[in-house]
Amino acid sequence: EPATEAMPLAEDAPPPPPPAWAPGGGYAPPPPPPAPSEGFAAPAWAGPPAPAGDDDVDHDGMTQAGGWDPAQFSRPSHGIPGQPPAPSVTSRPVAKLVISSGDTVDVDRAILVGRAPEARRFSSTEQPRLVTVPSPQQEISSTHLEVRPGSGVDHGSAVVTDMGSTNGTVLMQPGLPPEELQPGIAVQLIPGAVIDLGDGVTIQVANP
Repeated sequence: EPATEAMPLAEDAPPPPPPAWAPGGGYAPPPPPPAPSEGFAAPAWAGPPAPAGDDDVDHDGMTQAGGWDPAQFSRPSHGIPGQPPAPSVTSRPVAKLVISSGDTVDVDRAILVGRAPEARRFSSTEQPRLVTVPSPQQEISSTHLEVRPGSGVDHGSAVVTDMGSTNGTVLMQPGLPPEELQPGIAVQLIPGAVIDLGDGVTIQVANP
């Protein structure tokens, strides 16, 4: 009689994996699969993520892919934080200029002083005051200097700036040695200061 092939017994089947061991003792049943919340569709499985290249590796653990900080593109603020810069025309003068030629000018806006001052670099919204002074020896430049209300740390005071004059400007302030102004550098004025333009023309700074 031909032998028949023996069927594998249940004892020959591979044993099932042992249940997980719970930390508190005993065996813990496998957790049930999470049920999707009502009205929410679970996203489709898109497969395992692609391996990152050398350029995409987070080296310091702080980098965020595609992230950017808006602060790095913002422009730095000027002056005292929380304090607006001085407007082109102030409601009250911050100083008074007493010119040796006899003129007295309130500093409530930009003041251009020179032999024949011109407001070339100002916009149409600004209205600087032009003050002409005599210069028999032509030592004073056409637009010699500017005095205006200060902004930022100089807010509430007047500042003077040499406009690139040919012969320069000397500033004498109370308690300080005489100072030759550097072109384009604004210097805060103290009441009692004297500005020497040359050719016998001086400007005294007084309280408004």
